[in-house]
Amino acid sequence: MLSQESLSSLIGNIYDCALDPTHWAKTLAQINGHMHGAYTAISLTETPNFIGRLMTHTPWDQKAVQSFIQDWGVDRVPGLAAVAYGSVDTPRSTVEDVGEEEFQTSDFYQQWVKPQGLRDACILKYVHTADRIGIVATVTHANRDIVTTDERKLMELLSPHLRRAAMIGDLLDHKLVEAQLYQAALDGLKAPILLVNENCRIVYANEQAHKHLSSEISVREKAGELHAANSLMTHSLHDAVKRSLSSGLQLGGRGIAIPVSEPGSPPVVAYVLPLNGGGSEAVRSVFRPATAAIFLSTALTTPPDLKDSLATLYDLTPSEARVAVQIFEGLNPTEAAEQQGVSENTIKTHLSRTFSKMGVTRQTELVKLVTAVTSPIAH
Repeated sequence: MLSQESLSSLIGNIYDCALDPTHWAKTLAQINGHMHGAYTAISLTETPNFIGRLMTHTPWDQKAVQSFIQDWGVDRVPGLAAVAYGSVDTPRSTVEDVGEEEFQTSDFYQQWVKPQGLRDACILKYVHTADRIGIVATVTHANRDIVTTDERKLMELLSPHLRRAAMIGDLLDHKLVEAQLYQAALDGLKAPILLVNENCRIVYANEQAHKHLSSEISVREKAGELHAANSLMTHSLHDAVKRSLSSGLQLGGRGIAIPVSEPGSPPVVAYVLPLNGGGSEAVRSVFRPATAAIFLSTALTTPPDLKDSLATLYDLTPSEARVAVQIFEGLNPTEAAEQQGVSENTIKTHLSRTFSKMGVTRQTELVKLVTAVTSPIAH
């Protein structure tokens, strides 16, 4: 695994991509190197029309890449459907999932993989909202072993940071964000943006953010600090900012999408972008003395992942949040265990911890509480 210093640098570079999409090429090359891959690609697609919002990859045969996009759909690539229709933040190894013998007899392997001297792929879905799906994949050379456990763990660790960077980048008009983000550019952006210090005191707010502060239906200013609609959301927001001090290294799967509006009001969610340390300082230096930028998403068509919101609000682990969503969607512990491929006792352990953190004692109470959370995020 990577050292903390290398990991912090990599995560910092991922966040730079949110502000300047030209950084994706360099950052993907860095990921590809750590994954010992042939090439790495990332996409963020608008559904159901599958319009590309973000599509880039490390250097590779462009004809081969175009062939993959045009000729090989989700259902024609062994193992890809399991990723596309499966859980977020769950890296899959194609060879391990499908089996090498079966994979090598497939049309995809014979016509696309083998001719390029490739073997396996580590594929991960890092975003799945009502109208967005994001996938990142590292493909390996034929002369190396299949994707390792450590490589899958690295991809899983990077997933929430890729999600945050891609979703924030999707909010920005990058025609106004070129070399640096000056006040004029910030004020010209349609997305409300607030810059805060480590104590969540507001350093700067653009014009759109001031409108939200004035309305007080989502965020508000109290003694110079940024607050959300209620104490739970405010605590989660302040906690995400504090965690961002390490370039998001401690944020992990938390601080992804924090609902900040009152139930019954238009949904508003906050994305926290770390500004301290790691990565390139060229773009971030204009934000000083702020330590984090908070982007408010008001687009009704792009709600955050419910699992992320629950993890953020109630300090759940990814596994606990996944179980909470499964129960909310009507699955019982047995069905949840089968869907995740784990034992029922494991699900019951996660559920017990989830009950404790969410302050409930029954599944019906959990469903009621999650229903209240989904109102302000319009899941």
